[in-house]
Amino acid sequence: MAPLQVLVVSSDASVRERLRAVLCREAVSAAWVQSGQQCLAALERAPWQALFLDIETTGLSAHYDEVTLIGALGNGKLALFVKGVNLDQFPAYIAQFPLLVTFNGSQFDVPFLRAHLPTARLDQAHIDLRFVLRSLGYRGGLKAIERNLGLTRDAAIQNVDGFEAVRLWHRYRRGDRAALMKLALYNLTDVVNLVELVQIALRLHHKQLAFPGDLSPEEAQVHLKYDPEDLGAWIVQELGCGG
Repeated sequence: MAPLQVLVVSSDASVRERLRAVLCREAVSAAWVQSGQQCLAALERAPWQALFLDIETTGLSAHYDEVTLIGALGNGKLALFVKGVNLDQFPAYIAQFPLLVTFNGSQFDVPFLRAHLPTARLDQAHIDLRFVLRSLGYRGGLKAIERNLGLTRDAAIQNVDGFEAVRLWHRYRRGDRAALMKLALYNLTDVVNLVELVQIALRLHHKQLAFPGDLSPEEAQVHLKYDPEDLGAWIVQELGCGG
């Protein structure tokens, strides 16, 4: 089975240039990225090779708790890194991406990764959607914002939160393979929903900025092709046997 393809972006150069302007315009760059110049350089180098990223941990302290799973989407392909399986491969993987997209990653994911995977490159330009969406009037955690924006999740993980994710990890460590697959579905749903949130945020920013002659709301979006069944099948393929 081929890697799940979920990210499709226009190849039209004029669309790319105008979308880059929306992302990096001085008026919004402080909310969108840590450094407007970094953002511009990263997008000039590889406009659509952003890495959408989410991690799972055993707790809230980067000093005392562990990274258990890292879910990622880059170049239109999903990737999953599991502690005790392939987590050591993550530094080489992340090094190829010039731009990170997370939700609260500047406060949580990146500090954890720096503490536990010190060789991983983490100096990329970084779009933290928590602050992007806050600037658009959407506050709260990722799941609450998803509900407010009409995004849904697979029924199997409707009631899974960060605390349940920790319990799922410990169940897996005690031999429950199904717990790992459920945790992976929860984690990778976070990842693919980041793409949907970028799409929504771009449309909302366009409406706010209203550049004359600029992107229409239909153009200013990252198109998502995602089916929960496809995601589940990918996880079964990756985790269902061995590992």
